[in-house]
Amino acid sequence: WDAGALVAFVSMDAATAATLGAVFTLYNRRGAGGGPRCAPASAPPARLALRGDLRTRLGHGLVYELAPLRDDDKAAALARHAQARGFLLGDDVIEYLLAHYRRDMTNLLRAVAALDRHSLSTKRPITVALLRVALEEVPPA
Repeated sequence: WDAGALVAFVSMDAATAATLGAVFTLYNRRGAGGGPRCAPASAPPARLALRGDLRTRLGHGLVYELAPLRDDDKAAALARHAQARGFLLGDDVIEYLLAHYRRDMTNLLRAVAALDRHSLSTKRPITVALLRVALEEVPPA
């Protein structure tokens, strides 16, 4: 395999002993500098109930805590995403979307993409009214 390829493991919390053994073996084969790895878990490696040698290897690199965005952060992320796609998303449209649609980022970004497509195909400006129509065509995932 490509030594620089990302290796993503299963959730360390739910892994079986056999899976954890395979993770340990793979980690050792690749070496400490053997490319990026992603090992999701509910806690940092130091606090996981794993074999000590595996716990230290998983904690060797950077450890990030991921947390869901708050609504104001979601609004800012949606506005930046729309801007990156080449259009502006008004505060009223974002507020409507957060109030009337599923609030996870996957569905929100799908809705913004649908809104963009709908606006381009109908040559209409992006408004709350257009958002309502676009949302009818995009059921939540």
